[in-house]
Amino acid sequence: DGENLVPTVKGRGAALFGAVLRNGKSRLNSVWTNRSGGLALVARGSLPLSGFGQGDQAAGFAPGATYGLFEQGAINERNQIAFQGFADEFDTMSNLTRAIWWDVPGKLALVAAEGRPVPGARGVVYFDVTLENLRDDGTLFFLARLAGSGVNGWCEERRLISAITGLCPGASSSRSKAARLYWGGA
Repeated sequence: DGENLVPTVKGRGAALFGAVLRNGKSRLNSVWTNRSGGLALVARGSLPLSGFGQGDQAAGFAPGATYGLFEQGAINERNQIAFQGFADEFDTMSNLTRAIWWDVPGKLALVAAEGRPVPGARGVVYFDVTLENLRDDGTLFFLARLAGSGVNGWCEERRLISAITGLCPGASSSRSKAARLYWGGA
């Protein structure tokens, strides 16, 4: 339906998927997993539209901001999960915030979100983020476009990312203003 995760399954049978929850006329988007044996709810999302219930507080966002839509997810052989979606922090459909969350080392945590500062890069924010891969060793890769002071093009952006992370594995050679970011594994 474009609002929930497409199912992803790992070799041991652990799955991560999205579903619509309905209770009467109320609706919620949701993320589920069976990685611990039984089916478990990871997060519920809502949109500022008539008919949606109240979603869960979005990890890493100010109180009152909820998960909204869930686009893409990943689960690895360690049963760690990551997903990309949108948070509703302004109570308007025209201004949802794209973000990536994961549960390494434990509970859900925000990895990156549009408009949020890039760690170690004063005056630079994430402009766009896309989940790329959650490897079995716990390493998370995502694509990010940056905005702010000192970000004028591909070379400056790539150097900036390399300086932030100490390395830039698999950096794209395209001329777009994007580079692969590396978030260390557990």
